[in-house]
Amino acid sequence: MANLNHTKLAISTTSKSAFHNHYYSAYAPLLTSSDPSISLFQNIIDGNVVLGTCTDSSILTLVNSIRASSRFLFSTNSKQESGDLSFIKRYSVVKNNIIKKFHIPPVNETTSHTYSRELGSFLHNINFLSDTLIRHLMLIVPHKVLQTQIILYPSTTICRELHLDRHDKSRKYQNFHSIKLFLNLSDSYRIWGIGPNRNECLKYLDQFSSSRNLDQLEPQYYESSSLPPWLSAFDGDPRLSHFVSKLNSALNTLILTQYDLDNKYDTVFFGPCEFILIDSKQISHKPIYGELGLSIDIVFDYPDIPYPVR
Repeated sequence: MANLNHTKLAISTTSKSAFHNHYYSAYAPLLTSSDPSISLFQNIIDGNVVLGTCTDSSILTLVNSIRASSRFLFSTNSKQESGDLSFIKRYSVVKNNIIKKFHIPPVNETTSHTYSRELGSFLHNINFLSDTLIRHLMLIVPHKVLQTQIILYPSTTICRELHLDRHDKSRKYQNFHSIKLFLNLSDSYRIWGIGPNRNECLKYLDQFSSSRNLDQLEPQYYESSSLPPWLSAFDGDPRLSHFVSKLNSALNTLILTQYDLDNKYDTVFFGPCEFILIDSKQISHKPIYGELGLSIDIVFDYPDIPYPVR
C-alpha cells in the first residue's frame, strides 16, 4: 500500500497531513459499490486525498500489456511504422523530442486510421482499462458527467512544480468540480508531493490582502468572473478564460511557489497499480518522480465556487 512521508498507510484508515489541514484515506481494492459513496465523494471535494490499489486480475493483465506496448511505441529508439508515428504525434505533447503526454483519442476517432497490430492492441487495452476505471469512479459521483479526459504519461517525470490545476480555453467546464484518478502503470514507485488545499490558500490570501490594504476576493469578483486587479497580475496567462483557472494560476504564483521552495508538502509514494484520487483544482500537488502513468479526469455538473474562507 502507499506510503505517506515514508510511513506505510494501513488499509481503511485515515491519516492527517503532516503539514496541512487535510486527510489521506487508504482504500483497497479499487472502489466498489459497497463504499460509502456520498461521504467519499464529499471527502474528495473538500480537498482531501484518497489512495488505493487495483487488485483485480483483469486490470493487472491489462496494465502488464500496456506497459509492454508503451516501451515499444513511445521509446525514442523504437522503429515504429510511419502510420503509427504520425498517429501518435497527432495526439501527443512533445518537448525536447520526448513524448510527455499522449491524449487517448475516443474510439470513434481511431477507426478511420491505419496502424499496426501493436498500436491497435495498445489502444484497445488502454480504452478498456479507462472504461473500467471510469465505471468504478461513477459509483461515487452523484452528478451528471460533463466531460472526461484521459492522458497517458509515457516518459519519465522529474520534479514538477507544486500547483493547483488550471486549464486553457481548450478545456470546457473549468468552473465545475472534477475528480482526477492517477494510476501508476509502471513497475516502480511513483512519488507525489501534496501541498495545501485551495481553502488554505484562500485563507492565506485573505490575510495577505487585508494586511496590505489590497482588495479582497469578495463575492462580486466571482459573480463577474474576474480577479481583483492586483491579484490578476499574478495570473499572467492570457490563455486562461475560466474564473477558477485564473484564480488557481494566481494562487500558484503568489502562494504555492513559496510553499514549494520551502518543501512544505507531504510526500506520497504509491507503487505499481496503485492510484491517487483527488480534485486536482482543489488540492495542490507536485509530481516528483514517475515513469508510466495514466490520468483520468472527470468533470461533473457541480459548480466550483471557491468563496473565501474566513
